Amino acid sequence: MSGANPNPRNVAVFGAGYVGLVTGACFAELGHTVVVRDVIADRVAAGGLLPDPLLRAVVAQSCRLRLRQERRRGLEALEDMVSEMSSGPI
Repeated sequence: MSGANPNPRNVAVFGAGYVGLVTGACFAELGHTVVVRDVIADRVAAGGLLPDPLLRAVVAQSCRLRLRQERRRGLEALEDMVSEMSSGPI
């Protein structure tokens, strides 16, 4: 089903923890362009907090998913926004 969405959107997910990255990867797999943002530079540099190797592979291979530290840049083109809160340590 990857890329089969007839109405792709620009989506921002705030929070590059486990929930935020899984959410972003799901939106990207559905054909949306996704930017996952986090204020913690280490999360962005490490590709987020994904202990599961399969999820890490999905995030790494997605051409529609980007990780960024900036909070404001690119928001003017945003169509949808998702905010993820801390789910605590995994």
